[in-house]
Amino acid sequence: MLKKLFEYKRSINFLLAVGLILGFVLAANDIFTATVFKPKTDRIPYEVLKLLLLDLGIAGIFSFIICIPYLALVRLSTFVGDLFLIIFCLVFIFINVSLNQYYATSHVPLGNDLFGYSFDEIVEILNSSKTFSINEFAIFFAFPVSFIILIYCIKFLGLKARLLISPMLIGFAYLIISSFIDSNPLNNLAFFIKDGFDYTGNKSRLSKAETWTEANKYPLLRPIDLSKNILGEYLNLGEKKPNIMIIVMEGMGRDFMGDGAQYKGFTPYLDSLAKQSLYWDNFVSNAGRSFGALPSILGSAPFGQQGFLEIEDAPNHLSLISFAKQNNYEISYFEGGDSGFDKKINYIHNHNVENILDMGNFGQGYKKTATNSGGFSWGYPDSEIYKKSLSLLHSISKPRLDVLLTISLHEPFVIPNQDAYRKRVMSIAQKNKYDDDKLETVEEYTDIFSTLIYTDESLKSFMKAYKTNPNYQNTIFIITGDHRLIPIPQKDAICRYHVPLIIHSPMQKQAQLFKGISSHMDIMPSILAMLKNSYNAVLPAKLPFVGQGLNPSLTFGKNTADIPVMRHKGTFKDIIVGDYFLSGNDLFKINDNLSISESYDGTTLTNIKKKFQRFEKVNAYVTEKNMIMPKEMMVFPYKIINFSISEKKRLAELIGNQSNTAAFQKARELAFNKNRKDALLICSHILKISPTNVDARILKGRIHAWDGNVKLAEEEFMYAINRNPTYKDSYIAAITLFWWHGEKTKARNLAILASKNIGEDKEFMKEVNILMAKFK
Repeated sequence: MLKKLFEYKRSINFLLAVGLILGFVLAANDIFTATVFKPKTDRIPYEVLKLLLLDLGIAGIFSFIICIPYLALVRLSTFVGDLFLIIFCLVFIFINVSLNQYYATSHVPLGNDLFGYSFDEIVEILNSSKTFSINEFAIFFAFPVSFIILIYCIKFLGLKARLLISPMLIGFAYLIISSFIDSNPLNNLAFFIKDGFDYTGNKSRLSKAETWTEANKYPLLRPIDLSKNILGEYLNLGEKKPNIMIIVMEGMGRDFMGDGAQYKGFTPYLDSLAKQSLYWDNFVSNAGRSFGALPSILGSAPFGQQGFLEIEDAPNHLSLISFAKQNNYEISYFEGGDSGFDKKINYIHNHNVENILDMGNFGQGYKKTATNSGGFSWGYPDSEIYKKSLSLLHSISKPRLDVLLTISLHEPFVIPNQDAYRKRVMSIAQKNKYDDDKLETVEEYTDIFSTLIYTDESLKSFMKAYKTNPNYQNTIFIITGDHRLIPIPQKDAICRYHVPLIIHSPMQKQAQLFKGISSHMDIMPSILAMLKNSYNAVLPAKLPFVGQGLNPSLTFGKNTADIPVMRHKGTFKDIIVGDYFLSGNDLFKINDNLSISESYDGTTLTNIKKKFQRFEKVNAYVTEKNMIMPKEMMVFPYKIINFSISEKKRLAELIGNQSNTAAFQKARELAFNKNRKDALLICSHILKISPTNVDARILKGRIHAWDGNVKLAEEEFMYAINRNPTYKDSYIAAITLFWWHGEKTKARNLAILASKNIGEDKEFMKEVNILMAKFK
């Protein structure tokens, strides 16, 4: 064995030399990121030394792992082995540079939140990012090129193995010691690797539905606490059930509005509205990203493995939508963006919401957010979504439940007339006497702060316009943020969840500031308590919710609830228990305004970890075993497509893990080859994942038409037209169906609608007119 090692002496020296260079290049990139983009510190020499040792340790581990495949290739060809090693290192450097550039943009390290999104969603996120500058491109080239140059230079130095391996051994020793001292990795690459391993373990725990030994096999089911009727106490409710409008503002964290805001002055309307309303100052979202907002606010639902919306076969559950339907409410959902992102549309569609608006069916007269260089736009800005919503909020005899999501306060932070808003940013900061560090932050993120002003003014205009609506006097407005926006550096571990909750209504008796800690999961139980107490709404005796209702305490100290919070999809490490916040293995004491300070109370830490672990088990059990509640409690059937074992097997044979695009092409091919059964199965599979996939829905409608199922075909075509009124193929398919079955009036009405929505397309209208002429 030793003899063979001596034969590989040159190759081992080269491997160690490359490993050492890799460590120095990684360190150079990390030090650049830390000194330019991370918060300023007086301990720069110490931080630089730590980064150097850390990256040398990582390079040492890399050299050890790559050793066997490298030496195996060298035995075949020295050139091939060396080339393999260099390419592998370049990939490693590129990953490190990419992670650091992500941090430079977002000011949070990229971790296992990457694994919670599909490939299509990742592409959409990347498309939405700002255009790379020349400097950013230069960074991506500088470090790999430096690596190549150093490898070339090292050949002339003739360094011995012991000189090469010593720095990496020292770094490796530091890496081991620091992992015991500090659980938070120092650089972005180490964070990504550690978070990836944590994701695997966390996902395993979240999916581990252990045998339930407690007497109550539905652990979330408990009697509704009607004493927490805080809305009934503070509102002069009339005989008619109130309209409820829930406005979820993208990125609106408490750091940017209200008394004590870190960056005050940019949301004057929200600040004033909070003082005229029922306002919860210490309020949190239950997720660090948008995926958790709807199921928490509307369902007070557990997380599952990667968020409730990602559960493939959704368990039996109840929602505010279900109860609103049962109590004769008209339901509408409004969003300016792509409701398919994060599978929000699945939740809304499967609850049979009557009126759905998103960027696919705005119609004419509304202007999207400006596109970036890649032609990508998140959708319609806040002023447009409010304008469109107002046009649809007609007075009706039934009470209304309206849910509205804004999108403007999201990267890339592009808004109408942005230059005019930019000019106001620094004057607002100076007027509010920001210190030099804050002024520097505001200047760096001018686009974000200008968007804050726009977002606030858009809401103000909407509320002013709504006052003329007949619904207004009997409406309760519930306004909150989905989470704190990401790019501006976060001051602590909890501020990402800290969002406002404003409940405003012409019916309120007085304004009131509440200091008790509450979360999104508490909104729905409080609404139901109000409907039950004041209107004897139809409710079961027990309800399966995680939340308990809004905390009515006017002082901060009375916090008793356990509030789970999920950082990213698949990352459940945090929980609020009373006045304590457990984040990973770190325990913090929570103070008023949700400021936190580290706690070293071992007994409290142990007790809170036990509560956290129990919720982990409950979460896994109720979602994996479908034990949120019995099926007979379902108020309305949850409209979800489920497949039998044989159907799943057939789908695996037909399309495997192909994308929706590839699956549709397969379905289309099968349909035209008269294998309609398999084509329908694939269409249903696509629509389960993406209910708004227009092509799959039209193909499904055509198959129904070929099979003589006219009613089903018409339903599919009309759904496609309502969801995307400018998609031409839907009209052609539907008018053709009506022609075959002599439905001239329906065809004529559809032709008029086509002319209204796509009339400027002369070629398309010519095709429609030819079809209509066939009726004669």
